[in-house]
Amino acid sequence: MSLHLLRSAIWSTRFIHRTPQICAWAYQKQHYHARQDVFLHEGYCQGIKLSHNTGFALCDVRTFCTTSAPITDNSINEQETDDIYRMIQDTKTAEELLHLVDTNELTSVIASRIIHTLVQHCFSGKEDSKKLIQKLSNDPRVQKLYKVLMGNVKELSSNNMIRSLLNTYTLKLNNKNRAVVETLVEGIRSGLRSMDVSVVSNLVCGAGLLKSTKGSKGNNLASGLVDEAAHILQLRQREIDRLRPHALIGLLQVSNHFPQSFQTVVADALLGSLHKFSFVDLKNLTTVMSNVPFRSPAILRAIMYQAMQLSDQWQLPSVAKFMRALGELCFHNQDLAKQVAEFVVTKQSEWTPSLISQIAKAYSLLRIHVPEWGLFDQICEYTANHLDDFSSLELYLVLYAFGELGYKPKNEAEFYQSVTAYLESRFDDYPAETKIKLASALMLSEQVPEFMLKDVLQHKKPAGAVFQDVLVMRLNAHAHLACPNYSGPYVDSTLIPAVSHQSSALGRSVVQALKEAVGGNNKCVKTSVGTTLGYKIDALVLLDENSKPVAVDQYQLSGVQSNESGQKLQEVFEILDIHQKPLPAEYQRIAVLTWSPKERIFDKDELTGRYNLQKKHLQLAGYKLMEVDYQEWNRAKTKFQQLSLIKFKLVEATRRKVENIQE
Repeated sequence: MSLHLLRSAIWSTRFIHRTPQICAWAYQKQHYHARQDVFLHEGYCQGIKLSHNTGFALCDVRTFCTTSAPITDNSINEQETDDIYRMIQDTKTAEELLHLVDTNELTSVIASRIIHTLVQHCFSGKEDSKKLIQKLSNDPRVQKLYKVLMGNVKELSSNNMIRSLLNTYTLKLNNKNRAVVETLVEGIRSGLRSMDVSVVSNLVCGAGLLKSTKGSKGNNLASGLVDEAAHILQLRQREIDRLRPHALIGLLQVSNHFPQSFQTVVADALLGSLHKFSFVDLKNLTTVMSNVPFRSPAILRAIMYQAMQLSDQWQLPSVAKFMRALGELCFHNQDLAKQVAEFVVTKQSEWTPSLISQIAKAYSLLRIHVPEWGLFDQICEYTANHLDDFSSLELYLVLYAFGELGYKPKNEAEFYQSVTAYLESRFDDYPAETKIKLASALMLSEQVPEFMLKDVLQHKKPAGAVFQDVLVMRLNAHAHLACPNYSGPYVDSTLIPAVSHQSSALGRSVVQALKEAVGGNNKCVKTSVGTTLGYKIDALVLLDENSKPVAVDQYQLSGVQSNESGQKLQEVFEILDIHQKPLPAEYQRIAVLTWSPKERIFDKDELTGRYNLQKKHLQLAGYKLMEVDYQEWNRAKTKFQQLSLIKFKLVEATRRKVENIQE
């Protein structure tokens, strides 16, 4: 054991024995000096991102901080201090705030408060944040504030030093303020081991900001300081349990910046503290979990149990965000989904298009639809009666959920006629991306009108974004294959790059067995196939007129291609190679598709709308489908059973015996 680790262990042991006395003293001191300050540990830039993603108000950044900021000052009397703080709080612009720098005596505490309020002004929405930060970085009054901080760092409390460090990073680290960063880092480091665990957690919660900028000496110091703070939290893990919920959520949010051992400590603390969380805390935690690469089935199960126990705290906006986050996490609980559906139905007087679209999106992500609950019947009725109140995005989310979950309105024709008429009256005003999304959502329910197809497909090239390209390709295929009365225009599919595809573990396992089934001849099995129809398939097999597998690369294969006039040409799967031979008419194309749980509606055997449409389009394009479900593949334990299943599936797809298949 190194000397450093030995000292840390000894210090930690001594501290644990004195924890009750130290904690009691820190608690009294904290509450004696507490004020209404809010810390920035991720910077207001991160605060704005969270506000957009989670719905937290920007002024409510305290949701992710751990404690109020104790502010002490011995150089100015209490009345003068309160007057200055009041003037700082009352400023409306950054320029008005900086005017106080020239007209008032400054201490390090006041300078810290002014810098903090400057950051608030930067992200208040009244001015362009980037331009204002750039302006402040060159303002001599800001440099004066930094000099005051450097000259009197020892007057600052630990919380104020941490806040000043984070605010300085938020205002961009550069050569002019690097010295103050180094001074603050050294001041924080000197007292780090004696700080209360809540104060240390404030610093760790700033990892996303302090460890983001590369290549400067100041940042290297700050990055190392944050790592030290995280190590201290690990040594004092017994104390982490007493942190407030928003502090634990903040630690989880930045846990990916630290080793796995730190994530484990935070996860354990969360699991042991969930019983103290309110429903709003659970919503915040779930939202953060949906945005970080962290998954814990144990925590998610505990969250769902606790959420059901706290149903008396439910409010419709919080429930909508909570379910949306669960949908992003793809973690299912049928009982919770049912309880939420019943709650939402009882709150129809509070419904708004925004809330209803979020609920619909959540259930589509969770792939949960039980007609007996009546939720989607009520959403459908509300949508039909309030179409004028829906934005294009909100309407898209509802229509997408209907198509993805296979929901059929009671008066289907009447509902889609009203939606079509509503969209036709304003479709020209929508941007191209919105048009593509709305058309694709209606396509899932096979209700896309002709005017939408003509508008979206009239362009000779797709919009350019990969996601939009895929949707355009599918709409183009739908127009060719499933709309017999549609006469064009079409998109030239050779102008669209084939869809790339990475097979799942299930797909790779099935394809490997398929290759062995055809005698180990890899040329007879084309894997991870991207198509100009906009769909991805796990493998492609060609059978000749005698039902024997043949080399795939010898032949021109097929999706749908058209010329600019809209006339259908030969079917092609990929951009043609002049060295390939045309595919004989009697040959069969076998598309191998594997279905995992995420392709099916939860707790049902039905595929979701996207994959039902994929099957239909491939079949209309002339493919035979060899479908392998994860459940039947898992039952095939031995190689013999797997090869037997492959043979059965090939026969099932082609309706005839396939030759040269290994037993």
